[in-house]
Amino acid sequence: GGDREIAQKIKTGKGFVDPVAEEANDGIELCYIGCMLTQPGCKNQEIHTDGPHLSDTMHLPPHAVNVFIPLVDVTKSMGPTEFYPRTQLVWNYWAGELRNFPKEAPLCGVGGCVLFDYRVKHRGMANVSESSRPVVYLTYRKRGGGWQDIDNFDYPPLYRTTNTHKRK
Repeated sequence: GGDREIAQKIKTGKGFVDPVAEEANDGIELCYIGCMLTQPGCKNQEIHTDGPHLSDTMHLPPHAVNVFIPLVDVTKSMGPTEFYPRTQLVWNYWAGELRNFPKEAPLCGVGGCVLFDYRVKHRGMANVSESSRPVVYLTYRKRGGGWQDIDNFDYPPLYRTTNTHKRK
């Protein structure tokens, strides 16, 4: 039981993440899972997205979403993730200058999560605390959509696919 059972749930995606897919009426599937660790002394990340739009000319619904699950109570000094809401919209995505966009850095505790569109601009903030900030991430995609992230991963998603993300 215990740690071994949790590790098996994470490895198989059974039980650990099923409630997310069930809440979405089983229209999504887990495609990537991992852990990020921000050590004390880490600097601000560059602002980035986890993946581009599938179209350069029209706004499409999300093709993937991330769920960040902190394994500790995140404080401001630990460097939470800073998000730029509405930057996932195609007309904002290419705006370049983010000075006029609001930013939010939610402080999430153990047992909570942050869910966001894969295209939202964000960055990890500097960790000026004396503690590490471990965060499990889960990436979901539309079930059967075939999208896979070829920019960040050099291995296939957890589910078999034949398509990669291609811009329209």
